Amino acid sequence: VKQELNWEKPPVSVDGNVMLRKQLNKNNEFKAYSNVNYSTFDLQGKENASANDEMAVSITNRYYYANATLNSILNKQWSLRNGISVTSNDEENIINDDQIMQHERNFHFKSVAANDVSDRWSVQIGAEQYIQTYDETSTFGPEVIELDYTDPLSAAFVETDVLVSNALAFRAGLRTEYNHRQEKIYIAPRLSLACKTGENSQVSLAYGRFNQAVSREYKRYRRDLHDEEAVHYIMNYQYDLSGRTFRVEAYHKVYNNLVKYSDVADIESYTNQGDGFARGIDMFWRDSKTFKGLDYWFSYSYLDTERNYKDFPETATPTFASSHNFSAVFKYFITSLKTQVGATYSYSSGRPYNNPNQQGFNEGQTADYHDLSMNLSYLVRPGIIIHGSVSNLLGFDHVFGYESSAQPGGDGLYTLTPIKPAAKRFIFLGVFVTLSKNKSLSQLPNL
Repeated sequence: VKQELNWEKPPVSVDGNVMLRKQLNKNNEFKAYSNVNYSTFDLQGKENASANDEMAVSITNRYYYANATLNSILNKQWSLRNGISVTSNDEENIINDDQIMQHERNFHFKSVAANDVSDRWSVQIGAEQYIQTYDETSTFGPEVIELDYTDPLSAAFVETDVLVSNALAFRAGLRTEYNHRQEKIYIAPRLSLACKTGENSQVSLAYGRFNQAVSREYKRYRRDLHDEEAVHYIMNYQYDLSGRTFRVEAYHKVYNNLVKYSDVADIESYTNQGDGFARGIDMFWRDSKTFKGLDYWFSYSYLDTERNYKDFPETATPTFASSHNFSAVFKYFITSLKTQVGATYSYSSGRPYNNPNQQGFNEGQTADYHDLSMNLSYLVRPGIIIHGSVSNLLGFDHVFGYESSAQPGGDGLYTLTPIKPAAKRFIFLGVFVTLSKNKSLSQLPNL
């Protein structure tokens, strides 16, 4: 497949998982999971749209994750769940002769006690401890820059579920977090209400406050930045009946304390003065019952969002947001051929981008996105499947945005270079093998 990028070494990835589940006794169950991943690639690219010389880019990543949980039944009312996880992520970035080494470690412990007070009332009380450490060593010729931080976070929460009647239930919760680095306490109340409107349908409302630590790219420079915050208002309607599901959800989200700066290289200009909002509607329909052998679903979303964050000179729609998104998925199993045929059509309206040759900010818009993909799975026997797929079958020219040159040319105009995927199409061919005592198990439903 013709590539848009000049690969010196195409992406290579090796991934492995180990899972263990053991019933220690009648009241205690132990679970463990571990994942390890190695990936690497080399390519030749340009630093920006106006660069003439290509630069060599090499990225190698080593990732490890493991968790262990112990679920215990203490008595007829109380149960206890304890879990611990560790993450290790090492990445080496080489750009020409420059090198950036990044090392991140995460530790997470969580304990939750649940009490089934009655058939209509339950309570959960829990506590969590996070510790994140990060260090980075960048070598630019003779210059060596070292950055590091440690970010501990303690949290406690309480949550209750109440079944008011057979048709009405609500959940109320309160979460508190103490950020040791900031020496600041965050309080996040959350509330949801669900009401059955019929035998197969329900309406639910939800409100919640959420906070999230700023991303690593900012935290490594400024340790006094506060968490970014969001307030969510959500209304949902769902209908389920005999293999048919309809769901529609409307939401409004308000963002505060977003990171904002005048220039990404000016560390002193970093503040939490950014804000924004997002509102929209999501719709979903799935039917695996009406037509024998056919499973299909449609999804549509409308998004209206604006933010004034990062180096935005004014409030504007960010480049990752498209107003309209639609997808249609079809899966049909031909019993006589032991074959499943699938097709997916995806559509997204154009996304904004900043064109310095125009007045205003983020006033440009890319062309609409269309993609028709198809796949085929052949069931050799229940545990062995041959699967193939092709994306963008019709060869649409996808453009996700444009990158501007740093300086205008002799005509006074900036050069715009389209940002495209690495290739127009992606072709996959694989063999999936399931090893289990249960001979009916296979990975077909997930393909």
